[in-house]
Amino acid sequence: MALLDVLFCCLLAVWHCQPGLGLPLAPAGGQSPAPAVGQFWHVTDLHLDPTYHITDDHTKVCASSKGTNASNPGPFGDVMCDSPYYLILSAFDFIKNSGQEASFMIWTGDSPPHVPVHELSTDIVINVIANMTTTIRSLFPNLQVFPALGNHDYWPQVNLTSTSRSAKRNFPISSDMLQYYLNLTDANLKGESNWKLEYILTQTYDIEDLQPKSLYGLAKQFAILDSKKFIKYYNYFFVSYDSSVICNEKCKVFQICAITSLDHNSYVDCLKQYYMKHHL
Repeated sequence: MALLDVLFCCLLAVWHCQPGLGLPLAPAGGQSPAPAVGQFWHVTDLHLDPTYHITDDHTKVCASSKGTNASNPGPFGDVMCDSPYYLILSAFDFIKNSGQEASFMIWTGDSPPHVPVHELSTDIVINVIANMTTTIRSLFPNLQVFPALGNHDYWPQVNLTSTSRSAKRNFPISSDMLQYYLNLTDANLKGESNWKLEYILTQTYDIEDLQPKSLYGLAKQFAILDSKKFIKYYNYFFVSYDSSVICNEKCKVFQICAITSLDHNSYVDCLKQYYMKHHL
């Protein structure tokens, strides 16, 4: 059975918004045009592991495995490791040659690997981010890219500074999302990557769009007992690795609370409510 690597996502989102963000603006003094329709790529959690290499000792294939045996290392990586550079390049090559006319790209963290804090430093983190920045700029010289740092894009990790300043911004309204994935085992066996469309969100879950109201309604449907939509979600959560894997009642509570309660305190409260209600 093929193992599927859940390293990072290539998402193509369809959106409606006012011109800007890569779309032409109205001429000075002219009327504002109608909201435009466009597409953008979202690339996230690249987690480059510069130490990745193929060796007979599978405990030393990559630092990010932390000594755990790599299962089946190949040129595109291993499920126990963070991303080798070759895997990241394959994703960007797919994006570049996909034929999709995206107006811009959103690139979100994290870029450094999952390794113990003492194995990283400010210089290493900066070099990894610089490597990814150079790669993206060289492959997409004419595409607007909007980067956002993650909690591992600092050293020490989870060291984001807080601010009391508020800001008001206009964000696009997403109409749909296309999720692509790579079968890692197949790519390693054949020596070539074949990124495929895994699902289209509105079609898969039968919702109108990706606005908060629609997604909240979907989350409530996930919480229903024996929800078929939740079973679909859980299969895609593991990138279609094994549809026979079952998420039991406890597992489902963790998933539902993670979806509906984003900050730590509300997540803990959500778990408490479910445990008190269902005596799990």
